[in-house]
Amino acid sequence: MLQVLPLVRLSVTAIVLFVICQWLLKSLHRAYRSPLAQIPGPWYASLTHLWLKYHVVIGRRLHYIHAMHHRYGDVVRIAPNEVAIADIAGFKQIHAIGGGFLKSDWYEKLIDSPILGIFSMTDPKAHAARRRLLARPFSKSALREAWEPQVRRKAELAVGKIFEEAAAAASSDVLKWWTLMATDVATMLMFGEDFGMLEIGKVSRSRCQDLVAAGTTNSCRLPENRVH
Repeated sequence: MLQVLPLVRLSVTAIVLFVICQWLLKSLHRAYRSPLAQIPGPWYASLTHLWLKYHVVIGRRLHYIHAMHHRYGDVVRIAPNEVAIADIAGFKQIHAIGGGFLKSDWYEKLIDSPILGIFSMTDPKAHAARRRLLARPFSKSALREAWEPQVRRKAELAVGKIFEEAAAAASSDVLKWWTLMATDVATMLMFGEDFGMLEIGKVSRSRCQDLVAAGTTNSCRLPENRVH
């Protein structure tokens, strides 16, 4: 028994060293042999995503990436397999229909449901079929005709709130008001009634919780043979 223990320890050590070496080789390959190797960014971003995840956990991801853009430019590598783009032309190319850029599986994990919505779909063919069903009511002409007055009213209300807050406190949180406006407009388009967040000046937690509960417990699916 005493003779076996050193062999066990040696085997465990060898396995641990093998795993560490394998991780190092993969990390170095991603850092220097990946197609993303030529993209500027902090050196540690090519090796690990942990620093990015840390800023996600503390709620500073947006500010961290913004600082990286100021330091490295419009295109910056923020993780071994993730690149941030702050360029209008690049943004249009990436998000254009048929632009050649596919969604990652991150989108499929947004909703805990086996049935994917149009936003979480990653299959271009399935997404195109679903998009055709919604093309007419969400066309620019249809949206302008049906919703422009309501959207304009929300935009004017947001601007008014920004000026009102700036007059009272000598500054205004513009991001907060645009976020509340976007939420009100989106919920109005989706449900025919907005959450009224601009009016109360903050996020309505109860409304958001109701929405999350509805999204995770209820879903509908179109028959496959109806999609042409």
